[in-house]
Amino acid sequence: MIIKCTSNTTDILPLLIQNYAWTQGKEDTQVDLTTGKYYAVYAIINDDKGERYLVHTDNSNSLRWMPSEFYEVYEAAHPTGWKEWENKGLISYPALHNSTTFYEIIDNEDPGKSAYMAEVAKDSTFPSVHELGRLNYPAIYEQKLKLAKECGYEYPPKAYEDSNEYLEIANYC
Repeated sequence: MIIKCTSNTTDILPLLIQNYAWTQGKEDTQVDLTTGKYYAVYAIINDDKGERYLVHTDNSNSLRWMPSEFYEVYEAAHPTGWKEWENKGLISYPALHNSTTFYEIIDNEDPGKSAYMAEVAKDSTFPSVHELGRLNYPAIYEQKLKLAKECGYEYPPKAYEDSNEYLEIANYC
């Protein structure tokens, strides 16, 4: 699932959750998102605070629950590995359904985060770094594509492990 940020200020949120959104500290109402940027969704929760998406925000190394009001859905298809946990309003990979893992992931702690990210890495239907790069930086993506074609490389690489291949392309040419 891919979403596009349409707002990065808490002013648009219902009062109930305005203080819930994680802020950057630049302004009281601004959150750590870039308007117009595309984000991969790692999970969805729907509870008394409304629908929220688990995403990597711009300046955080951890995943954050961000209100759906900040986004429009670009690609609605859920990764095939996601399961619904109805009594919690949670749709995610199974590792997140464990309450201990749930808080380890949110708090950026192992072993929960490692277990969850391993499920993400195994799922070929999860949005790739290349897909997000194509959406967020189309001119750079097209340059890499053109350079790879001129040098006989495949771009984007088939596997995530080969994501540094564009550096090899640049060095080769």
